[in-house]
Amino acid sequence: MNRKLNIGEMQMWQDAENLVEEIYRQISDAGSYSFNRHFRRIVLAILGNLTESGHATSQPQYCAFLSAAESACNEIRHMLRTARYYRYLPNSVSDKLEEECRELTLRIQGVIRNTESCFPVPAEKVKARKKRPKKNNNF
Repeated sequence: MNRKLNIGEMQMWQDAENLVEEIYRQISDAGSYSFNRHFRRIVLAILGNLTESGHATSQPQYCAFLSAAESACNEIRHMLRTARYYRYLPNSVSDKLEEECRELTLRIQGVIRNTESCFPVPAEKVKARKKRPKKNNNF
């Protein structure tokens, strides 16, 4: 599936890179070690899955990587709410990062929505396959 990334995908990747950088900067001293470690792993999963989608060898694989990046964005939003609840981050910081993450999620969803093969083909559009006759393997 050799294809070039379009402008929207490049902007999406750049937004993800900026989000990763900002979250790393903000959570360096926030919360416990295990909380920070998990947070960083999830943030890197967004960028990693977007990068992998650019190297996908098939449309289903491309869609799977985008979907994984979207899921990671949703988990980041949950982690930001947790950080706000436990006062690991100031409300203004967590609100800003959550909004950036929400915008990235919407951008990813837009790319998924514009990729036909990310959705199953409706049953009425699938052509009936002809059955092949069985081979007689009498040796």
